[in-house]
Amino acid sequence: MKNNKTLWIIALVITLASAIYQYATGPTYPIRGKTALGSNTVEYKLKRSHGGETDHEVKVTIADTTVT
Repeated sequence: MKNNKTLWIIALVITLASAIYQYATGPTYPIRGKTALGSNTVEYKLKRSHGGETDHEVKVTIADTTVT
């Protein structure tokens, strides 16, 4: 009986670790980063999936109003 509990605990740990790894690195994980635009740094987050029937709109908002 003790061996059975140990196997269940190991299975649970492997399952949870796999779920966390998939969430962190999976194909639907958003891409985040920073890039330099002139003297400004622009941070971005791009979603990698879209559940709609239309194209996914991408917007980048920055504080500098002189950049278009």
